[in-house]
Amino acid sequence: MTTQTNENKFFNLTASCSAYVNDTRIVTPNGRKKDAFVSVKIAILEGPADEPETIFADLIVRGEQAKAIIKCYKDAWPSFKNKGKGWFAGLRLGSLYPKLYDSKGVTQATLGGRLLKLTYLKIGDDVINLSEFEKVQEETQEVA
Repeated sequence: MTTQTNENKFFNLTASCSAYVNDTRIVTPNGRKKDAFVSVKIAILEGPADEPETIFADLIVRGEQAKAIIKCYKDAWPSFKNKGKGWFAGLRLGSLYPKLYDSKGVTQATLGGRLLKLTYLKIGDDVINLSEFEKVQEETQEVA
């Protein structure tokens, strides 16, 4: 006798990083029957704290906790067009892949992936308490 479960089983490449969130926007796919989603452009810091290198990434916000935080602070979203208070965050990323694009006739590369979770958030000089958003993640896991 075998027992079946409806549990999702998959492998996922994840990474943790510290990054500046440079741009946040809602993307509505053209000509597709897909829902709109939130996208963020980040600058990951890598290397020594006094002279870090920057790695750029384009991410789709997928984690429930990350979605709740982004939605709650929508009025403070960073944008290339609207330079407000800067966001500095500890992030958990998943499903990373190289993403090529053309810039003025030159092929460039960035990272693509998913934003799964925020572990730390500072907007301007204000450190945001993320503990209330942990409940969102726990409730989502209980339902799944």
